[in-house]
Amino acid sequence: MSAFFRRRAADFKAWWHRPPTARDRVLGAFVGALAGLWVAVLGRLFLGDMPVAFSVLAEFAMIGAGSGVVLGAAFPKIVLILGFPFASLGASS
Repeated sequence: MSAFFRRRAADFKAWWHRPPTARDRVLGAFVGALAGLWVAVLGRLFLGDMPVAFSVLAEFAMIGAGSGVVLGAAFPKIVLILGFPFASLGASS
């Protein structure tokens, strides 16, 4: 079992030190869009005044998704690591 974790850590270290590829940037933009959408909508719901109109939530969702796309394309590896839990929020098993 220890060899498995050592190999995974070495793979992660190698991936982290490689320059981002186009695949990393596309995946980072996709994950960033989903994560930004959830963070913006849930942040507005939890931190803003209630009740809130659906149009306001839609605006926040679009702003969050757009910001996530830009951040995901610029910093794909960081967004993949930090945004993946938020991006998988709406996924059902």
